[in-house]
Amino acid sequence: MMNPATALPVAVTMGDPAGIGPEIILKAFAGDAPVMQGCCVVGNLSAMRRALERLQAKGLGGLGGWTCEPVASIGEAIHMSLGQVPVLNV
Repeated sequence: MMNPATALPVAVTMGDPAGIGPEIILKAFAGDAPVMQGCCVVGNLSAMRRALERLQAKGLGGLGGWTCEPVASIGEAIHMSLGQVPVLNV
């Protein structure tokens, strides 16, 4: 888990909203949540939520109970809980 006092946020661009980027990012968050804590997705919040819903409906990626949460700045990502994917909606 990151130490919010010393950690720096990392921005991850979503890529094409209709591409595979959103699913790959979500699987990365679920695959190693402590390592991804402090990362913030920069992209379309609706597209990330749709991708999450598709993965959850298929039971893929270990994403049951996960949510995509809007943030106002990348720095907010450091304070998100495990199971929350911070998204800076652009």
